[in-house]
Amino acid sequence: MPYKKLTMSQDKKRWLICKNASKLERMLNQQRRICFEVENGAFFSFGNEQFKEKADKDIKYFSMGAGLICPKSTADKLVAAIANITEAGIKQDVKENGAEKIMEREYFNYETQITCDNISLDGYLSDYIRLFPEEFKTEKRNQVYNDCLQLAIKNDWF
Repeated sequence: MPYKKLTMSQDKKRWLICKNASKLERMLNQQRRICFEVENGAFFSFGNEQFKEKADKDIKYFSMGAGLICPKSTADKLVAAIANITEAGIKQDVKENGAEKIMEREYFNYETQITCDNISLDGYLSDYIRLFPEEFKTEKRNQVYNDCLQLAIKNDWF
């Protein structure tokens, strides 16, 4: 009896893309944590009590935003390191998933089929666009967004 070739459903493909993205995000978070804590002496603090517990009295600190506190002496180094980690992550994401799948993943992640807010989505993708201008051209993004909207309409994902 011949075997029937199995094809993966759209939902299964989308799930695998998101799974790969979350694996990449975990790896990047681990690299960021090492960059923050080990390499630059940074830590998160969401109040004076936490700050007093973690801070060294002899070091001047700088608030980097979102609760991230960094010694003033390593703040510039931390900003550059975060940018490098983010850039490496974007390059890895494009290599593993491809531009079209990333645009599709983020379109549905941001529920753009409901909000119709491509501007926010383009804002999220701005580093991808900067690093890979050919793969993330405006025309290509608009085509992918339209294909995603048509898929959402077809499957009533509202």
